[in-house]
Amino acid sequence: MKHVISSGAFLLCTVAASVAYADPVRVTTTTITTSGVFDCRAVSSCTGEGTNSITFESGGLFGTLTFHGMTSTFDVTNGTTPVTLGHFAFDADEGFVMPSHPANPKQPMLRFALRASQTLPVTSHTTARWQFGPSGPGLLRQQMGNRYFSLGLGSGFDGYTAIVYRLTPFPVTLSAATTTLTAEAGVVPEPATMILLGTGMATAALARRRRRSGT
Repeated sequence: MKHVISSGAFLLCTVAASVAYADPVRVTTTTITTSGVFDCRAVSSCTGEGTNSITFESGGLFGTLTFHGMTSTFDVTNGTTPVTLGHFAFDADEGFVMPSHPANPKQPMLRFALRASQTLPVTSHTTARWQFGPSGPGLLRQQMGNRYFSLGLGSGFDGYTAIVYRLTPFPVTLSAATTTLTAEAGVVPEPATMILLGTGMATAALARRRRRSGT
């Protein structure tokens, strides 16, 4: 039986892979609006916490990081669709060096909350939270936070229940100029559908095995 279940799992993976390489099928159209807020972590020399623009002071020099959200409308498929979620703009005095966490330079010193609001085809909201730390002159690198976030679809979409956004590239690195925040978007099926599919494959494999063995 263990062999049959393993065969069913293998077949499920094979089908999932074949779907990924097949021509994508449009499931729905969505509209997503993004915004973001910053929060300093144990760094006193910063202003603008709780807004989309934060300014750091370091050695008498200043650097300002701003997130510009946006609204996008696009078709969602059972494949992946590249999506732009917004832009980080960094403006600093010449020679500015990003301050580090006062207790441990390797710890994150900046929190960022990306707020995503979906208005089409149904209303859904989520917040993705990330933390950044210095990674060289003028650079901030994501040190904590997930690569994925999702927005619900509800029912009535051929068994697909959510749109998942996968950050690309990951981890996110903020450069000394403008950094575009991008992701790949695609729908995911409800867990029950995947379970039924896997069970059906395992049952079919068991039936074939029994026919071959004559039992």
